[in-house]
Amino acid sequence: MADRLREKATVRAIAAELGRELARALRTRRKPHRQAACRQPRFATAMVMISTRPEEDRRCPVTGRVT
Repeated sequence: MADRLREKATVRAIAAELGRELARALRTRRKPHRQAACRQPRFATAMVMISTRPEEDRRCPVTGRVT
């Protein structure tokens, strides 16, 4: 009887280890974040302050006033 229990415990231990190994092999991890240097810039050109734009670009289409 003792041999049978020992054999059963051994089989369970082996099966558990194989299950853990299988889970490790099949588990997919999340995609790592991109490095800041590799990221695409958000805008093609740098932003321009409103005050440095030409007057015709700053003019309000409704009132005609320059902002």
